[in-house]
Amino acid sequence: MKKCSPFFRHTLAVALTLSQLYTSTANAHDQDERGDFGINNPAVAAARAQVFKANPQMAQSIKEGGGFGSELSYAVANSMYSRTNQAAIADARAKLRIEPVAPRTWLLRFPIVNVVVFETDEGLVLVDSGYAPAGPGLAEALKKISSKPVHTVIFTHFHADHAFGAWTLLDQKPQIIAEQRFITQMELDMRSNGLIARNNQQSVADVPSNWDNAIRPTTTFHGKTTLRIGKEDFVLTHARGETEDQIWVSVPSRQIVASADYFQGFLPNAGNGKRRQRYPEEWAQALREMASLKPLLLLPAHGPAISQPEEIQDRLPAQAKIPESISTQVVKGLNSGQRRDLVIDKVALPAELASRPDTRELYVSVRDIGRMVVSEYSGWWDDIP
Repeated sequence: MKKCSPFFRHTLAVALTLSQLYTSTANAHDQDERGDFGINNPAVAAARAQVFKANPQMAQSIKEGGGFGSELSYAVANSMYSRTNQAAIADARAKLRIEPVAPRTWLLRFPIVNVVVFETDEGLVLVDSGYAPAGPGLAEALKKISSKPVHTVIFTHFHADHAFGAWTLLDQKPQIIAEQRFITQMELDMRSNGLIARNNQQSVADVPSNWDNAIRPTTTFHGKTTLRIGKEDFVLTHARGETEDQIWVSVPSRQIVASADYFQGFLPNAGNGKRRQRYPEEWAQALREMASLKPLLLLPAHGPAISQPEEIQDRLPAQAKIPESISTQVVKGLNSGQRRDLVIDKVALPAELASRPDTRELYVSVRDIGRMVVSEYSGWWDDIP
């Protein structure tokens, strides 16, 4: 049996890629009769079944990595942009766990992603809103935990699992706020919606091609801003990381940080080759700035809350060291005149980091992050004349 490398273990997208390696009859870029790509293509689905049969360990690996630190839902994973897929809506609703994490503070743990909810005297403040199928379950959950209306929804970035669930809340006319680059990044996805569908195994009919099926912020800001809501400050800080527009949120009065996608309980997803440029160095800086605030509670967008200050002060700096180490090695290698593929081949984490659970290669590899650093510093030339 062919052994899978770490990069090929842990996502639905990877399963599709492996399908192409094992059979020449299926291609994740092929459309089916409905214009859908990948997961909905019968030939690809059949090839996937063959791969799973030959590699029984893959199911558990995909479940762990595909859930991105939370429970996995196949229905949701393949319909993140859909407001009408009843299987995805039902699964998001059924698997939602409402976790009180502090006074007037909740972590809504949907499959794959979290939504942070703060109750204030003026109303509810949400950090993210999940994917589109989460919308009905989100609206129901908010009514269960509070009688307050939704005052503000903060989008940490434009990705499908963060910025599409608020459609069921629009009748309350909340303030929806994002960093100003959210608009340009979303519109790039709209322009390339067929590419997004292929890369993420979504129906091309679901991926928005205009703002009619996406939620446009009512307010944008640049860099950093503070919202005063219900006599509390919500500090929104931008740092390029997983996306160009990503932000994180701190609430000083509660000593809480909502860390968006900067903090992940495994090797940071800073090397995703199916997404646009990511920024490992600024990602690390954001993690260090969060740690400097000495929060008592860390609320990630994926995975469980971290409620022990000592653990927070251990894990945030450790996560920062990962992209810092990789970036330092890559830049040094590039400056020495080595060919960039050889530079990437030599990248490795120091022993003190490699032994930590934070560096598990669930989604990307250390070399993938190295490739992203090369991409940020260089052009498309591969150094081969």
